[in-house]
Amino acid sequence: MGLADARKARDAAKLQKSDGSNPVQARKVEKLKAMTPGGDTFKDVALTSSTARLNR
Repeated sequence: MGLADARKARDAAKLQKSDGSNPVQARKVEKLKAMTPGGDTFKDVALTSSTARLNR
């Protein structure tokens, strides 16, 4: 990451903070959403789990 990219990231974080959201928390939420693209409802987790067991 270059200096210009770091400054853009800093400015984006400052903008999020001024809007009232926590930039660190927002990154964590996005990371978790990327890990579970199907969702995190019981149905989605159960289907994923059962599919994984069947594919063993």
